[in-house]
Amino acid sequence: MLLLKENNRSRAQHSDNGILGISTLIPEHNDYRKAGAMKVNHKHILLVGFFLLILAACTVIVQESNDGFADSEPEEYVRIMPVVREYFYLRKQAVITGDMTAFIQHYPQLSNGMDAETGINVEPLLVASMTSMGVIDGNLLPEYYESIKIRQHGTIWEVLAHGMELYLFEDQAGKLNESGGEFKIVLLMREENDAFEIYQTDEVTLPEWKDFDQ
Repeated sequence: MLLLKENNRSRAQHSDNGILGISTLIPEHNDYRKAGAMKVNHKHILLVGFFLLILAACTVIVQESNDGFADSEPEEYVRIMPVVREYFYLRKQAVITGDMTAFIQHYPQLSNGMDAETGINVEPLLVASMTSMGVIDGNLLPEYYESIKIRQHGTIWEVLAHGMELYLFEDQAGKLNESGGEFKIVLLMREENDAFEIYQTDEVTLPEWKDFDQ
C-alpha cells in the first residue's frame, strides 16, 4: 500500500485503508554513558573483534542487496527528469480533481495489476482517499530529500524518487490544513525510440523502507 511518513503539520487521521496518516516512529538516541573503568582481558578483545567482523560482513551484504540504484549522470537526468515531473503533475491533478481519466489515458498500463500490499500501481487508492477529504491544492516535490537515482537494464529504467507529497484541504472547522508526507517510489520505464513510457509504479511500503535507505 501507499505509505507516507506523516507530516507533523497534519495531525488528523483521514483513512481506514492505510494509505495516509501512517506515522514512522524514530526512537530517540539514548545516552549509554557508564561511569567507572572496565577491565578488559584478551578474551573480551577477541569477542569484540569477532562481532565487529560479523557486523562488517552484514554491512557488505546490505550494501550489495541495495546495489544498482545510483545517482544519474547529467545527460541521463536531462532525459529522465521531464518524464518524472510529468508523472507527478498528472498524479497531483488526479488527486485534486478526483478524476483519473487523463492519468490513465497517459499511463494505461497503470490501470492494471494494482497490489496494495506490495505498493504496485496504487494510484487509485491515493486518489480515492484524498478525494474524500476534499483536496483543493497540492505540492509534489519528487526530489525533496535527495536527487533521483537510477537503475538500468537495457531498455528498462527504474527511477527511485524520494520526495514530499502534501495536499491542502479544509477541515471541519473551516481551517486550511495539509495531509501527506514523505514518500519513496520506483517508476519503471520502458525506453523506445528515444522516448520513455512508465508501465509500472512501485510505492515503497513500510517493511521495505529500510531496504531503500541510501
